Amino acid sequence: MELFYGGGYLGAILAFQILALFIPIRLVSTVTGTLLTSINRQGFRMFSVGLSAVLNIILNIALIPSYSYIGASAATVISEVFLYLLFLFYIWRHYRGLNVSSTFTRPALASIVMALAIYPVRDMSLIITVALASCVYFAVLAVIGGFRDEDRMIIMNILGRE
Repeated sequence: MELFYGGGYLGAILAFQILALFIPIRLVSTVTGTLLTSINRQGFRMFSVGLSAVLNIILNIALIPSYSYIGASAATVISEVFLYLLFLFYIWRHYRGLNVSSTFTRPALASIVMALAIYPVRDMSLIITVALASCVYFAVLAVIGGFRDEDRMIIMNILGRE
């Protein structure tokens, strides 16, 4: 925060950190919402967004009087998690027999290890933190077999080692 706005907004750091959780959740939520639309379940998507909006309003009414902008940022993240879980529920109902957990298990594990690794250095330079996060994530994926042959070929092409 100080890097971009100076010291005048240091009080907003906690709210910004909470809202930062919103970004990856929104990313996967958007993908799952698009999947619902692609399988002709846009009615479920609309219903879920409506429920999430109602939850957000209720949480804002409950949290803002006591927690101000921190409560509002928490309400936003909680509502987005709720939306994502609703999307997953409807997708699961449509694809009950499909085992998608094996696709997401290794990247999820690598993400958890990455988060644990960068937590102690979170106050360091942003560039160092991002570099460390990237190295840890890809190293963990490599160790636990998270790369398929196709992934390895793409990486080799990027590195210029065909």
